[in-house]
Amino acid sequence: MRDPMTYHLPVRLTGWQVAALLLLLLQFLLTDVSCLPAKYRCQEESAEGSFVANISAGIDGSTVGYSIFRTVPNVSEMFRLDADSGRLTVGRRLDREAICPQKDNCVVVLDVAISNSAVLSHIVKVEVTVDDVNDNEPRFGDVIVRKSLLESTPESLVLELSPAVDPDSPANGVSGYHLEETDGPFRLEVYRNRITNTVGLRLLLTGRLDREKVNRYDLRVKAVDAGQPPRTGAMTIEIDVTDVNDNSPRFANDTYEATLDSDAPAGTTVIQVMASDPDEGANGQVRYYLAKRSRVLYGGVFEVREDSGEVVTKRRLNETGTRMLASYRLDVVAEDRGENAIPTQTSVRIRTKSVNRQAPAIRISAVHHPSNLSSLSVVEISENNLPMAFVCHVTVGDDDIGPSGQVTCSLDDDSDDDFRLVSMGEKKFKVVALRSFDREVKDLYALTLTCADLGTPPMTSQERFVVRIDDVDDNEPRFVRPEYDCSVVENAAAAVAPLVRVQAVDPDEGFNGEVEYSLGSDADSRIFRIDVRTGDLFVLRSLDRETMDSYEFHVRARSSKVKAVGSASEVTCLVHVTVLDVDDERPRFQNATYKFKVAENENSGTEVGRVKAVDLDLPPNDRVVYRLEFVPEDHVTAASFAIDPVLGIVYTRQVLDREAISHHTMRVITTDPRDISNATGGDVTIVFVEVDDVNDNAPVVTYPTAGDDAVHLVRNASSGRRRNVANLTAYDRDVGPNADLRYSIVGGNDDRRRSYLLDPRTGSLFWTPEATIPGADHCADVIDIVVRDNGFPVTLTSSTRLFVFFDCVEEEGEEDDEDDDEIDRPFGDVTLGHNGPSLFFVVLIMAMVLLVLLFVVVVAKVGGRRRGRSDHVIGSKGGGMTAAFDVAAARYQGDGLGPVNRGSDETLSGLVIMGDAQLDNCSRENETNEQKKIPGQADEIDESTSGNERDNDSGCVDVSAVETKARPPVSRDDQFQIHFIGSESGLSSRCHSN
Repeated sequence: MRDPMTYHLPVRLTGWQVAALLLLLLQFLLTDVSCLPAKYRCQEESAEGSFVANISAGIDGSTVGYSIFRTVPNVSEMFRLDADSGRLTVGRRLDREAICPQKDNCVVVLDVAISNSAVLSHIVKVEVTVDDVNDNEPRFGDVIVRKSLLESTPESLVLELSPAVDPDSPANGVSGYHLEETDGPFRLEVYRNRITNTVGLRLLLTGRLDREKVNRYDLRVKAVDAGQPPRTGAMTIEIDVTDVNDNSPRFANDTYEATLDSDAPAGTTVIQVMASDPDEGANGQVRYYLAKRSRVLYGGVFEVREDSGEVVTKRRLNETGTRMLASYRLDVVAEDRGENAIPTQTSVRIRTKSVNRQAPAIRISAVHHPSNLSSLSVVEISENNLPMAFVCHVTVGDDDIGPSGQVTCSLDDDSDDDFRLVSMGEKKFKVVALRSFDREVKDLYALTLTCADLGTPPMTSQERFVVRIDDVDDNEPRFVRPEYDCSVVENAAAAVAPLVRVQAVDPDEGFNGEVEYSLGSDADSRIFRIDVRTGDLFVLRSLDRETMDSYEFHVRARSSKVKAVGSASEVTCLVHVTVLDVDDERPRFQNATYKFKVAENENSGTEVGRVKAVDLDLPPNDRVVYRLEFVPEDHVTAASFAIDPVLGIVYTRQVLDREAISHHTMRVITTDPRDISNATGGDVTIVFVEVDDVNDNAPVVTYPTAGDDAVHLVRNASSGRRRNVANLTAYDRDVGPNADLRYSIVGGNDDRRRSYLLDPRTGSLFWTPEATIPGADHCADVIDIVVRDNGFPVTLTSSTRLFVFFDCVEEEGEEDDEDDDEIDRPFGDVTLGHNGPSLFFVVLIMAMVLLVLLFVVVVAKVGGRRRGRSDHVIGSKGGGMTAAFDVAAARYQGDGLGPVNRGSDETLSGLVIMGDAQLDNCSRENETNEQKKIPGQADEIDESTSGNERDNDSGCVDVSAVETKARPPVSRDDQFQIHFIGSESGLSSRCHSN
């Protein structure tokens, strides 16, 4: 098959062929190679001819041809592409591991050349992802691994193993390892190498190996991949345990015994000892020999055969010129032939048979007989002696001839470690000490010397004696206790009796055991003294517990004489001296002054604060009693506070009022509860108590008030300008935020006109320039105002009402002669311009009122049935005078004077009051009308309805039309007030009736 990249050109090209070739080359260079390849998938192990993709999808034209330009990786015949249909199929069985070895994703890139009418059109990149199937199992590099381990191998040994390899993709790769069940001390560990980021496998030894129990382990490691179903691979590990010489030979018996005739010939087998070693090879081969001591003592008489362990004689026991013993104790050693062999020893006791007639006689030299040891012989040796020091001399006599006259001596078994009997020749011995002795541990040793001849049977003699250890000054004193505790009362004079006696003991005897005492360097010799001989401790002067409550120092003890070796040393003990308390201190306050705060209105018994005085004495001498002391004139503070005499807690006795007294001062005095007369004097501290404010006072309105609640505003002067109507004032007895006041209008400021503006902080009431000028028939406004403090958590409020009166001017707009800026505030008298109250006008108005009353009575009787006429005179046609009447409030303290009818005469400029009967009827009718009103809704005078209100059966006028519902009802105790306004004179008056 030709390489698709190879092109063959004809040898001769005509001009048009060259041009066509250049155009084809240019077209190839300009061919559109898609940057976004078409991506398809197929599965590994797909059969030959399996469909992969249709490259022609989306390409129009019947003359289009397809061919594979190249593949990456370049695997020939991997895929087949139909040149006409563009159908891409599998060319041969796909093996992903062969195509993309060692890759996680296997992507084959095809450059597909698309030609139109045999002319190359463009190249399309096609990516075919070969999906992996789990067709490979994990494989170990070595199926069988053989290892050898010494049985002495320590635990935690690590054997590195090669991990399994699975050529499949990571999704089907090795997922885990496990060690099949085994009783051996091994554990499989899987780890990740952080440097190479590869998985490692190792075998850990978790216990000790014993070849004598198990000499071989067969382990099986299994690897499992992550495919479905999973595939496994295994590796066998054969571990041989190599022997080490870790066992010693063991004898069949701990001791062996035998009897031998004294005339037995040389080479006689006395006994055979047997030992076994479980190790193998040379480590288990045993050889026998006599121990060094036995070889020295009895090597001329006995020997042990190395291979068999047989004990044989080397000569006769009773051979002339030799000494025969009654028994022989041989130590036989068994040892293997391996390296670092550990020998084992057993004892063989051989008894001899002989004839004998006389027992040996024993004599010990250097002996005296002390009375306390009865009849026993005593020899002496100084303690701390050197090993092998001479103790005593022993001679033995035996008159027998031959072996029976030969004598052997030995000390009892108990003295084998302390003393030894050493032969000095025939029938002469000496006793030596094998070690150094300590008299303080043991001062007497009883020994038994046994001597026997070699006759048959042997004759035996015994001699008991005592070795006494003489004392040497080789010990330092030791205190009976490491610490001593004692006590002394403070302020006590120097005592004759000792505080405590310290005692040190020297185990040496006599003068060697005498002890001297002295104070340590940390003791104060100005305060304490110790007796050198007895160890009694004394105090030299009185002590103050508050200055130092305890003393701790050391006392030294030393031997009285210089020791035999080196200089005398000393030991110490610790002494604790506790100074006992007496009541010699007075309490003292921690602070010279205390400042507390408490809120007003709290219940009696409220804790204000706590004072603290400290008495440096110990309980119960540190008890403190507190009491309060007040300034004699300050009865309020004395009645307001008390103190807990034990705890020092200051608390209230009654409810406090900050507005009455905001600060209190008192003294607290301490006394000792056992000092009734307070002779020692107590400490004093000053307590300042500040009463914190609570919002318990509502604002108090100082203007407007009940007697001063109206202002006069000239109508023309109020239009188009912002005018100050009134300055409201109030105060609050509280302080801080509780006294921070805010003003607000809650009623009377008509939403349609918005005539008034109230500054919430200053209380200044203004007529707004944007307000609608009221009509000529509107003569008064009633403003309801609330004053609120800024208390927390509860705010308190107070309300007031302000009446604002206007001039009822004629419609022609005649200007008043008074100043436009004039605002009159009546204070119970008639106010006129800037002239203030005038008694003349008051008298004049009262006279006019009386005349009008008389006239009204007469007219009422004549014209009482006239219903259709208007009650409110708006203007005067004939006389040119207009009068407006406004009854703001009409109540009488006695019978409750009802609303007043306005006169019907157009020329009437005054106020007409009805009789008592009519007033009662009107009052009842008006009360009925007020009950029908909606609460909270402000009432205004309606010009269109004033006639209807007047035309009732009683002939009454509803005066409530000039008041607002927000104003509280007037009680019978209120003043009887009549407001009169004359349009021509600008007169405003108020009549008060009590």
